[in-house]
Amino acid sequence: REHLAVVEILHRLALIAIRRGKYADAEETLQQALVRRMLGLGEQHPDTVATLNDLGELYLKRANFAEAKRTLSEALEKRRKVLGDEHRMTAQT
Repeated sequence: REHLAVVEILHRLALIAIRRGKYADAEETLQQALVRRMLGLGEQHPDTVATLNDLGELYLKRANFAEAKRTLSEALEKRRKVLGDEHRMTAQT
């Protein structure tokens, strides 16, 4: 099993790439982080869902509205299930 700190670094590198406008690099890195978090933490874990949400936000920036809607809806559904409707992370999705 991969050390989770490595996955956190991948996620942060993707966020840096987004800030620098390197959306293709960010998308690839977020997808890698998402798969690794799913395997290491499970699909419902808040860190996994945070990565899913960031991927959805990136799809919005790239004007990929269909994927953004699908991904952000999935993130919202998971946050509601795990954290509840009143949690601040659910509200931010």
